[in-house]
Amino acid sequence: NMWGISFEGKQLWHWKGSTGHFPAVADVDGDGKDEVFVGFTLLDDDGKVIFDNFKDNPEVQAPIHADATYIVKLPDGTWRLAFGNRGAHLGMVNGRELWHHSLPHTQHVVAGKFRGNSPVQFMFLDRGLVNPSPKVPATLYLYDLEGKELWRRVQPAGVGPRPAGKSIGREPACQ
Repeated sequence: NMWGISFEGKQLWHWKGSTGHFPAVADVDGDGKDEVFVGFTLLDDDGKVIFDNFKDNPEVQAPIHADATYIVKLPDGTWRLAFGNRGAHLGMVNGRELWHHSLPHTQHVVAGKFRGNSPVQFMFLDRGLVNPSPKVPATLYLYDLEGKELWRRVQPAGVGPRPAGKSIGREPACQ
């Protein structure tokens, strides 16, 4: 469940769905009010569903939540929505998925200009799988806007996701 709450503490709206871990907010429709990208759903500022890819795409329903979401505005003024769930996903504000890379357990995503050859790239942390045999290690992936993998770094054994703000080191390929 998710609720929109006013500054005065009044409930403005309620939405029930697959919330995931980390919602993202931005004014993607230009009306001066933020939309909420939560789980597989983009909600308008009044809580109404703009799209719900959980219902529209049954293949993304297992597991039933997105572990990470991120909204970024491109230099041309368009928006992209990135999320992690059994892979790296990039979509548009109308719900259309532009690309998807299957990965075991994508836990975090951030957008930024990590390299100078395009306006934005997307860094996904796949935490791997610790229970199967053989184990799948945690891996960082960097993709461009078209979904081309630019770089990857397998994390050393015993290294998993780190809290925000903690350095994982700079690799020459990321500069």
